[in-house]
Amino acid sequence: MSSHRVAVRRGRWMWLCDHEGMAVKKAPAMRRTAAPVAEFLAQVPDERRREDARRLCALMQEITGEPPVMWGTSIVGFGSYHYRYASGREGDSALASFSPRSQHLAIYLVGEFTAGIGRRWRDSARTRPGRAACT
Repeated sequence: MSSHRVAVRRGRWMWLCDHEGMAVKKAPAMRRTAAPVAEFLAQVPDERRREDARRLCALMQEITGEPPVMWGTSIVGFGSYHYRYASGREGDSALASFSPRSQHLAIYLVGEFTAGIGRRWRDSARTRPGRAACT
């Protein structure tokens, strides 16, 4: 059985997991996985939400120019960036992502991405956009 505890190292807080008496640094929950996006979207229980998620996936792929990738177990992400907080904590995350939650579609956009989205959207509107599919 695992228990969580907090340790202080050089003035920084760190979450540690205690596995059979051995403390190890906890891995981030939000990370890229090899799970197929199409299979995840096919498992969305509500038919309307499933179709909305597929359309949003295609739209985000078209706008970002990046293929969809699963981040964790329930987030579809596009592109990635590395972040580092002043506290020293760092990691990787998707630039744009969404999750078909039970009550709504949650959309996540990073400030760096949203700053350039207007230009990309304008440029893609000038030409006939191609069709994207989340497969």
